[in-house]
Amino acid sequence: MTIHNSMVIHKAILLNKKPQVAEGESWPYFNLSVSKAKTFKDCKAKYNFSYIEKLPKKDWEHLSFGKFVHEILERFYKYRIAGNEDPDHILVSLSCKESLVEWRGKLSDESLDLSKDMINQFIKKLKYDKENHLNPNVIAVEKDFNISIDDKVLLLGFIDRVQIDRDGIMCVADYKTSKSMAYLKKDFLQLQTYAMALFLENPDVEIIRGSYIMLRHKFVEITKEFRRNDVMSLIDTFYDYYEQIGNEKLFRPKVTPLCGWCDYLENCKDGKSFMKIPETSHGETSWL
Repeated sequence: MTIHNSMVIHKAILLNKKPQVAEGESWPYFNLSVSKAKTFKDCKAKYNFSYIEKLPKKDWEHLSFGKFVHEILERFYKYRIAGNEDPDHILVSLSCKESLVEWRGKLSDESLDLSKDMINQFIKKLKYDKENHLNPNVIAVEKDFNISIDDKVLLLGFIDRVQIDRDGIMCVADYKTSKSMAYLKKDFLQLQTYAMALFLENPDVEIIRGSYIMLRHKFVEITKEFRRNDVMSLIDTFYDYYEQIGNEKLFRPKVTPLCGWCDYLENCKDGKSFMKIPETSHGETSWL
């Protein structure tokens, strides 16, 4: 599709739930998310493989590990939100056991040991926060949002955790299992987008705090506060992504050392060439 630029001020509306269409009707929106926009920005070829051709992704161990730990934390806070007053270590243990039902056979012993250490750090942090009156009031987990922009774009997402911090400021938090924290200190798009969703939901709120919670680093937090006027400009940013994607024709790859971790490396000629991966005469990758 071809979309022409205009000088229109784009309007965003937070929907109560994801729209539904009747059988036989076409979907009226272009679905967009932070990860989808970042993929397009980082590598247009990867965007094409993932969202247009819809090629299957690889089963990366680190992603399964991250989902497992996320699920444990989600279960714990759901129990708390529901009013369960059992001691923290009891609820964390229960959350682990319930999550292991699905994930035990999908994780290596190394990942299970790492997750055990991580959860022990979580229990220690819960104890420290309680003793020092620092524990936040968690009011939602896996909170979804659906933002309609000009009735054309549907910006979708899930917020790992929404809480009211001890100083009364609302905070959106996202769990990260990354080994490095450096890149996150410069990239707050995800938290800004979550803040925008909550600003739309809470018209009287002017400041929202965002926090990346680094699970591999004893749950240290990278935080930043966002003001309403600064964050709402993201409406135009995401509409611009919509236009760029709609006008893109070539979907050329952007090769970097990160190509080695791409789900679609074997489908990308430029990526394989950059990583010096030879091909057989039939065009299939040879790992010999």
